[in-house]
Amino acid sequence: MGTSAGFDFNAVPAVWRLAGLVLSQTAALTALLFYFGWARSRELYSYFGVDVELLDFSAADYLLRSVNSAFWPLLLLGVLAVGFTVGHSLVLAGSRSRRMPPIFLAAGVLLVAVGLAGIALADFERRVVIALTTSLTVGFLLIAYADTTWWRRRPASSARSRTLEAQLRTFLLLGLAVLGLFWSVSLYALVVGRERAETIHQQLRSRTEMVVFSKDRLSLNGSGLQEIPQPAGSRYRHRYSGLYLLAESRGRYFVLPVGWVKGEDTAMVIPETDDIRIDFQAPSAR
Repeated sequence: MGTSAGFDFNAVPAVWRLAGLVLSQTAALTALLFYFGWARSRELYSYFGVDVELLDFSAADYLLRSVNSAFWPLLLLGVLAVGFTVGHSLVLAGSRSRRMPPIFLAAGVLLVAVGLAGIALADFERRVVIALTTSLTVGFLLIAYADTTWWRRRPASSARSRTLEAQLRTFLLLGLAVLGLFWSVSLYALVVGRERAETIHQQLRSRTEMVVFSKDRLSLNGSGLQEIPQPAGSRYRHRYSGLYLLAESRGRYFVLPVGWVKGEDTAMVIPETDDIRIDFQAPSAR
């Protein structure tokens, strides 16, 4: 019984292949940046006891919040991808090209084994786990590459089109590599988010200070917060200082007291209403 031929990708016009490649890469990059921004924001604000869902950020907010932190990893990934294409050309042109697929396969299996064993058998800090999940990603990519390279090295009579089973195998390997990539991105985003939160905590006084005026007394409390009653006849009877802006979303201000202590103080939410006036003071103005 003969094997059934699968879809011949080479039969697709080059312009459509290029368009599909660009669109797929753009979609994948957007999804990756969105996920990174969401995971980073969740870790950052949970440090201060704020659920990121309460902030009601839009997809654009998450994308913008991911750009600065994800720039260098994405740049490195792009450089490695370009290097891979150059290396691929050298492999195909080299006299020892037939030896390369087994080497890639062995390296891929080794990296996958190291990643799986490390994650399953030990409890590492996040940075080490990032290296292990990255090992999984690279390992699956190398296995997929070795598989397709072996196919290309077959005689022309049998290498016109890959079987459906071979294409499915490559698709599954690439899918596992994508899962490993998202896992690595998630862990990296958590590390970046926690480091950013700790920086905000340590440099709280360098952030925008809020001075809140209110007609009625507000239930605000925290280390370093000051409440100053205003003169009789003033429109706003109460003045609060020592507050620093953590985030703003849809007319709600999430603030921290100047002496915020993790585990003791809380983040407070001040709504934007007609009975409340909020002034902002830049750090350089103090």
